Amino acid sequence: MYTATNATLRELKLGAEDKAGAALARRLAKAIDEEMSGRTIAELGRALLATLDALGATPAARKAIVAKGGVPDDGDDGAAAKRAKLAKLRAVEAGRTGTG
Repeated sequence: MYTATNATLRELKLGAEDKAGAALARRLAKAIDEEMSGRTIAELGRALLATLDALGATPAARKAIVAKGGVPDDGDDGAAAKRAKLAKLRAVEAGRTGTG
């Protein structure tokens, strides 16, 4: 686990503000490698996943990261439909006021 975690953290190119989180992730991964108890491994695994998530190193975290000026992928919560409706209303308004 340590080797994979360390490789992932190196790829992230984290800043100085993330050093503590990265150190925690490495420590948790090393503890998982050394642990024998399945229950403890599960607990450490949850902690490691949460730490990696906070650092943007999980698929869910990467999906939530939005490029500057971008729009997050809101999934199926209706946000896409709301944006489409807003665009349509803006187009109608622009046509009515001659600004489009």
